[in-house]
Amino acid sequence: MLCFVALTSVMAIAQGVLSGQITGPDGQPVPGVAVKLSKGNASKGGFSDSRGRYSIKNLENGSYAVSFSCVGYQKQDAKVNISGATTLNASLKETSIDMDVTVVTASRVQQKASEAPASVSVIEPRAIREAPKNTPVEHLRGITGVDYSQTGIAQQSVSVRGFNNVFTGALQTLTDYRLAGVPSLRVNVGYFIPASNEDIERIELVRGPASALYGPNAAQGVLNIITRSPFASQGTTVFLAGGLQNLMNVGLRHAGTLSDDLGYKISGQYFSANDWAFEDPVEAVNRTAALKPGVDPDTLKIGNRKNTHERFNVDAGLYYNLGENTMFQLNTGVSQSLNTIEMTGLGAALGRDWRYSYMNAQLTSNDLFAQVFYNMSDAGQTYFLRTGNPIVDKSTLLGARLQHAYKLNDEIRFTYGADFLSTNPVTEGTINGVNEDNDAYTEMGAYLQADVKLSKDLSFLGAVRGDRHSIIDELVLSPRVAMMYKLDENSTVRATFNQAFSNPGTNDLFLDLLSTKDAFGFSAANPAFAVGVWGASAGRNGYTYNRTGGVLNYISQFDPTRGFKALNSNVAGGFAWNVATQAILPQLEAQAPASLKPLLRPFLTGIPAPTAITGTLATLNPTTRGFIPIQSADVLDVEKLRQTNTQTIELGYQGKLTDKLRFSLDVYQSTVTDFVSPLKVVTPTVFMNAADVAAYLKPLLKGALMQQGMPEAQAEAAATQYSGLIGGAYSQVPVGTVSPNETTHKGDILLAYRNYGELSYYGSDAAFTYELSPELAISGSASYINKNIFYGDDLGDGGGADTIALNAPQYKSALSIMHRNADLGLNVGLQWRWVDAFRMNSGVYVGDVQAYHMLDLNLNYAIPSVQGLSFNLTATNLLDHRVQQFIGAAAIGRMVQGRFSYTF
Repeated sequence: MLCFVALTSVMAIAQGVLSGQITGPDGQPVPGVAVKLSKGNASKGGFSDSRGRYSIKNLENGSYAVSFSCVGYQKQDAKVNISGATTLNASLKETSIDMDVTVVTASRVQQKASEAPASVSVIEPRAIREAPKNTPVEHLRGITGVDYSQTGIAQQSVSVRGFNNVFTGALQTLTDYRLAGVPSLRVNVGYFIPASNEDIERIELVRGPASALYGPNAAQGVLNIITRSPFASQGTTVFLAGGLQNLMNVGLRHAGTLSDDLGYKISGQYFSANDWAFEDPVEAVNRTAALKPGVDPDTLKIGNRKNTHERFNVDAGLYYNLGENTMFQLNTGVSQSLNTIEMTGLGAALGRDWRYSYMNAQLTSNDLFAQVFYNMSDAGQTYFLRTGNPIVDKSTLLGARLQHAYKLNDEIRFTYGADFLSTNPVTEGTINGVNEDNDAYTEMGAYLQADVKLSKDLSFLGAVRGDRHSIIDELVLSPRVAMMYKLDENSTVRATFNQAFSNPGTNDLFLDLLSTKDAFGFSAANPAFAVGVWGASAGRNGYTYNRTGGVLNYISQFDPTRGFKALNSNVAGGFAWNVATQAILPQLEAQAPASLKPLLRPFLTGIPAPTAITGTLATLNPTTRGFIPIQSADVLDVEKLRQTNTQTIELGYQGKLTDKLRFSLDVYQSTVTDFVSPLKVVTPTVFMNAADVAAYLKPLLKGALMQQGMPEAQAEAAATQYSGLIGGAYSQVPVGTVSPNETTHKGDILLAYRNYGELSYYGSDAAFTYELSPELAISGSASYINKNIFYGDDLGDGGGADTIALNAPQYKSALSIMHRNADLGLNVGLQWRWVDAFRMNSGVYVGDVQAYHMLDLNLNYAIPSVQGLSFNLTATNLLDHRVQQFIGAAAIGRMVQGRFSYTF
C-alpha cells in the first residue's frame, strides 16, 4: 500500500536547524517518530515529541536525505535543502504491516528495536486499537517467550522464560515507568492497571535480565505500558461491549487541550462478567466442617465462592509543555475490584472491594527524566476462601527515579541515574502477623551506562548498577555488557551478558498467616490437639531445626507442653496412642474379618500404650493432602533469605531477512543462584514406625487370640498378618511435627520460602512476520527451554527431596494471520496457540497441567455510514477447548464478545 507524505519547506534566517510537525492520516500528531538526516557518511537524528514536533539543531547547510519512521507507519524518505532554519512537515499514512518498530524500554532511550541491546517485542498502537482486551496484559498472549496462564475471565499469571507462579510479580511491570504492581505484596494484577485499552499508546516487552537499568526484580524482564499523550490523541471515545458469561464492559476516554501548552485526559470503564467455576476440594471439606448447627451458610465465608468478576477503573492526567522537548505531567488513577477470585500461594481469595490507586508526577526534558510516584492498596473486605480469614492490605509504595544522559561526542553517550523505593506494609496482623510492627523497608540503587559507537556498524554497551536493601543490608552489583553489529540498515546481531537480581518480597520476608486451623481434624477430640497450617516466612532470621546429638527433635500436638522430643524416642507417648486408636478403629472394624471384628475394640483400647515406637517422616502435599516420605537427612535448615541472582549470556538476531520478512532469534543460557522458591512445606510430619507398632502388637494380639480359643500356630499366623495391617493403620496417623526453634507456631505445619543453591538452563525464542501482500501477513513464534523442573542434585545445596518447577512448559508456539482491508475498513485476525504440558508446584497448588491448544479470532470493522463508529468481535478459545491453565484455576472456556466504539 502506497503511503503519502506531504512536505513543505519554509526558510528562515537562523542557521542549521530542521524542525517541523508530523501528523497521521486523521491530522492527529504522531509522537515517537524517528527523524534521521544523512549527508554523505554523516548522520544525525531525533524523535518527535508528544505533540508530533521535532527539532534537529547544529546542522551544516546543504542537501540532506531525510527519513521518517515510526511504529504503525511505513518508513518515508525525502530530500531537503537546509539553509538556516528550515521547516519540514510530514503527514504519514498507516502501513498494513510493521517491519520495524521504535522502543524506549531496552536502553531507556529511543531506538529501533533491531538496534536494541536486548530481546524486545512491541505491541503497536494499531494492534491495541483493533484488538481491545479486558486487561492490558492480555495483549501478551502468543508473544514469544511469554508464559501466559489464564486463571479467570480477567485474571492471569504472566512471566517470561519460566519462573511463573500464582500471585506472581516475576515480570517487572511498569506504566509510564511507574511500578504498576500492588505495593508490598509485589504482585502483578492486570485488572488493577487503571489505564483503559483506549488510553494505551503501545506496550514494550524486554525479555531477560534488566536490573542494570531497572534495579531489583527485573531478572525475567520488563513490561512497560506506555499511555497516550493528550496532545496526540484529542477527542472522545465511548465504547460498549457484551458477550458470553453475561459480560458487560462500558467506558469512555476523553482528551483535549486547554491551551497550546496544557493538555488533559480522563478515562474510565466498568466491567462485569460471570467467571468460570472451580471447586476447591479443601474449601469444600473446610466448609462442611464449619457448617455446624446455627451457622448460616449464606454468611459463612469458608468456601463461599462468588464466581463473578466486577470492577471499575478510572485514570486521569494533566500535561504541561514547559518548552521545547520539556513536558511535566501529573497522573492519577484508581481501580476497584468489587468482586473477584484471585489465586494465592495459600489458596484462593475472594477479592471484595479491593482498591488500588496511584499518583504520579513526571518531568521529561531532553535527556533529563525525573519521576515521583505513590502507589496505594486497600484490600477492603477480601478474605481467604479456605479459612474465611480476612486479608488486610493497606500498604503503600513511595518511589522516585532520576535519570540524565550526557553525549560526550557523536560516538559516546552516558546514561546515569538513581532510584529510591520505600515500602510500608500494613496488614493489621492478617498477613504479616507477628512481624507487623517491623516490616517496613527501603531499596536504593544507582547506575551508569555507556553507549559507545566503535565503528559505523559496531557498537558497545556497558553498564553497572549498585543496590542496597535495608533488611538484607548487602550491596548487590548488576553488570551489563553488550556488543551489537549492524548487518544492514534494519538488521543487527548482538551478544550480551547480564546479571540481575530480585529482592525477596514482603511475603518472602514477613509472611505470618494461618491457612488451615485444624489440618487433621484432631480438634474434635480436644481443641488443643489441632495442627494448623501456616504460611510463616523464615526470611529475616531463617529457621534452624532442634537436634540433640545429631538426632532430629519434634513436637507432638498431643503433648500439652509442646516441648521438643527426640525422633528416635517413643513417639506414641502421651495422648498420641489413644487418639490414634480412636482415629483408626472405625475403618479397621469395617475391614476386619468376622473372627477378628469383636476383638478389635476391646483389644486396642485395653492394651497399654507402647513405650518404644520410633518415628518416621513425611512432608504434606497441600494440594493432594497426601504425604511424601523423607529421611531425617533431608531436613535442612532454612537460611536467612538472600537476593536471587540471575546471570544470562545471550546471542540474538533481529531484523529483516527480506523486505517482506522480519525475523528474530534469541539463544540464551541462564544460571540462577539463591533462587527463592514458592511457598513449600518446611516442617515434616512425624508418624509412628509401622514395623515398630507391628512388633509391639504381635505378641499381645497372639495372646488375645489364644485366649479366645485359637490354636497357637493359627494365632501366630493371624497375629503376624493382622498386626502388620493394624501397624500400617497406626502409621498413617500424624503424631507430631518437626518444628524450627524460631517459630511461635510450635507443632504446626509451616510453609515458607527458601533459597536454593543453583539452577541452570538454556533456551531459545524465535519469531517472524511475513508480508504476503500489503494487506495480508502471517506471524509466528516458538519458544523452548531445556528444563522446567529441577530435582535433588539439580538444586545444588537445595538437594534432598525438594522439587522446584518453573511452572511453565518446555515448548510453546503461536501462529497468526492478519488481513487488513483499508478500502472496506475491515481487519480480521486468527491466532493459534499451543502450550506443552508442564509440572506445577506453586504454594498449595501441586499437579500436572495438561498440554492444550487454543484458537482466537479478532475482527474489527469501521462502519462506513457513521464516521468514527467501529465494531469489534473477539472470540478467545473459539473451539471451546476447556483446560486448566494452572492447577487450582477454573477450566477456561470459550469467550465471545462484541464491542461498539465511537470516536468523535
